[in-house]
Amino acid sequence: MGSDEKVTLSIRNVVFTSYESKSLEEFLIEKYGFKKIEENIGELTHSEGEFEPPPQFKAYKILDRKRQRSSCTILYSGRYLEESLSVYFLGEVVREKYTVQLTETEKQVIHVNKYQMIRIEGFSGHAIQEFVELLRVQLGLSFESMEWSFHPEPEVKK
Repeated sequence: MGSDEKVTLSIRNVVFTSYESKSLEEFLIEKYGFKKIEENIGELTHSEGEFEPPPQFKAYKILDRKRQRSSCTILYSGRYLEESLSVYFLGEVVREKYTVQLTETEKQVIHVNKYQMIRIEGFSGHAIQEFVELLRVQLGLSFESMEWSFHPEPEVKK
């Protein structure tokens, strides 16, 4: 089990690309049963077709593209490896949706979400590390940097 020390992992410039889930938040709810605890979102911009797609999409014929840029603070809570985890989505979030032509008759929707920062908190550094590694391997989650911090829990006076 976890320790008496709160462990925080801050991950910056996270990119989530999926053919199935619209967002990392949706994936956490559907796959791992996380629950939304708090949400504060302010939409900054919304655009269609006026931006360059990621380089990996250059091979596809893009039929439609949409982008939404927002500022947010969203908190999800759930369990992984029998440990309680809190996942915060903080700062700017860019959500892009592409409809691409795969073959003459087949189309595919691809969702790309870019998060300024995701912070994961819990009392088990091992559970947090394993959770992030699972997301990285299973989802192809990529990020620019990670920063660990450790905070002793204040003692409760009796």
